[in-house]
Order: sequence, then C-alpha cells, then structure tokens
Amino acid sequence: MCGKLSSYVMTCFMQAAEQENRTLTDKDFQAEYIIVDGDVFVPIFSCKFERVLRRVHFRLRRNLPRNFALRYNLDEHDIEAYRFTQVFDNEVWSHNHALALVTLKDGKKFFIEDTPSWHVGDEETIPYIDIPAMAGITKDRGADRRAFWKSHKTFAEYRDLYRQCYGEWPEHQITGSGGVVRIEK
Repeated sequence: MCGKLSSYVMTCFMQAAEQENRTLTDKDFQAEYIIVDGDVFVPIFSCKFERVLRRVHFRLRRNLPRNFALRYNLDEHDIEAYRFTQVFDNEVWSHNHALALVTLKDGKKFFIEDTPSWHVGDEETIPYIDIPAMAGITKDRGADRRAFWKSHKTFAEYRDLYRQCYGEWPEHQITGSGGVVRIEK
C-alpha cells in the first residue's frame, strides 16, 4: 500500500501546484508521512507554497478514507490525533506521550506523539503522570528537570521510564513512507 499511497501523495502535490500555477522542485516541498496502527495517516509535510500545502491537506482529508481505508490525522473532535515534533541533537526529552522517534532521509528527527484526549476536557481527567515527577522532580524545578532528561537520552531509556511510570508501554505499529526510518534505540 505504501507505494500506491506515496504515488498518490506526490500526485496531490503536483496537481495542487499546477492549480496554483506553481512549479515544485524537490527542494520546495517534503512529502513524508507515517501510518499509525495501519489506520491513521500522519503527514510530515512542508512546502514553500502555503496554498499548495493547504490544497494537499484538503484533498487527502477527503480522499484517504475512500481510496486507502485510512483516517486522516483527526480525532472525533477534528483535532489532531497524533502530532510530530522536531528533535534537535542537543535537545533532551520533554514529552510524556512520545510513541516513536523517527528520522527522515534529510536527517531531521521527529517525535511522533499521541495528542492527549484531555485537550478538550478539564484538567481533572489528564491521564498522563509527569515522568520527572515520578522521580520526585516538580515542575517548578526546571534545571533539575533538564538534568533528569539529559541523563536519559535514548528512546529505549525513555520507553523504560514510561513503563516504570505507567506500568506498560503502548505498542503501536508505525510504518512510514520511503524517507522515514523508525529509531528504536
């Protein structure tokens, strides 16, 4: 499916550029994506031309369910179900809901994160425990929190901390387009 899906995504970009009277080169856009649990399409797109990008998102949102039996990255409230955050080499962990760490063919690294369901409700229903708090580090001790995350740099260490904090690791099948590689260590 990834071959046909990648081809379709590229077609969407090229047709959107044509509709906007733009010419796209490889340097003008990035069309990578991941699929979570064989069900949710999470785009990792960028484009020099914002209107082209909007057209691509609109078309995929409408056509993915029908053509590929995939949900576009939206939950029942039309809010992102998963998000991606770029990770820089000197950055430390700061997230409690990363599902995977991926790298793109251009070398950029991204966390794939579960968007917590409490974002539409009140804070009483927050399902996440703060991982540094598990070690006794409160939110007001920023330097201690940074030191905590600096001492746990690999994704495997993060996964172990998550298991200690929550008792289990939410296993997800993460597949990606040709330019996406999942980092397990």
